[in-house]
Amino acid sequence: MSKKKVLIIARVMATGSEDEKFIQAGLKRLQDKALSDLVPFFQVYYTKRDMVDAQLIKDKLVKYAKEVYGDRAKDVLLINVFDLNSGQTPN
Repeated sequence: MSKKKVLIIARVMATGSEDEKFIQAGLKRLQDKALSDLVPFFQVYYTKRDMVDAQLIKDKLVKYAKEVYGDRAKDVLLINVFDLNSGQTPN
């Protein structure tokens, strides 16, 4: 079994400037939620696929952000998703 590594860089977009501090304060909860779901997700995902689907990752991150921040999270900007084993950025 080969080990895969995926680097994800994203930014949670606040609905307003007053929500930026709220979002910053909750980043640990968001990271915990994302990692607790994505680690087991990728273990199954890569049994059937070779590369990561960036849109699927964005959708998952938006879901986590909405769960943690509610309507204060307007969107998640996916800056980079990089499959470190393939050396390619997904389409």
